[in-house]
Amino acid sequence: MPKSSKRRTLSPQFKFKIAVEALKGIHSINEIAAEHQVHPAQVTTKSEPRSWSGPSDERSSRRSFS
Repeated sequence: MPKSSKRRTLSPQFKFKIAVEALKGIHSINEIAAEHQVHPAQVTTKSEPRSWSGPSDERSSRRSFS
């Protein structure tokens, strides 16, 4: 029976490092993915993750428009 390989787990710090590189826009997503040996679908370029703004900011802005 073939030996199965264990899935690679990526630390939050590693994910953050990749996200920052993608947001800077210096290299293409394919270049970043190749450099860090991840699939290009795992590299995203969202403008701002929700955790940066915080949930309280989002709720207060919704209430002010009601």
